[in-house]
Amino acid sequence: MSRELHKILLTGSPGCGKTTAVMKIVRALNKAKIAGFCTEEIWGAVETDDVPDALAAAWMAAKAAIGQATTQPEHPTTDRKGLRMEILLPVCSDTVRRFS
Repeated sequence: MSRELHKILLTGSPGCGKTTAVMKIVRALNKAKIAGFCTEEIWGAVETDDVPDALAAAWMAAKAAIGQATTQPEHPTTDRKGLRMEILLPVCSDTVRRFS
């Protein structure tokens, strides 16, 4: 079965409302399968140890977008803002070997 992926890159000046717009769209489409990541604006220098975390988040978002991720717990609860409290794990033979 073919699966069509849609990608969006939103750019604009600081403070113009990019993050707010995306978060409102994601909340409005909460029943749709949406994968990706959203970064908050960072003023000043980025710490060196934050770079691997950002790369790992981007890699995991890509895995989720193509259906190669699972969530823990299977049926996550939501926080007071309605955001799902879950951990994404890659689905691959390596993961099965390491966790079994």
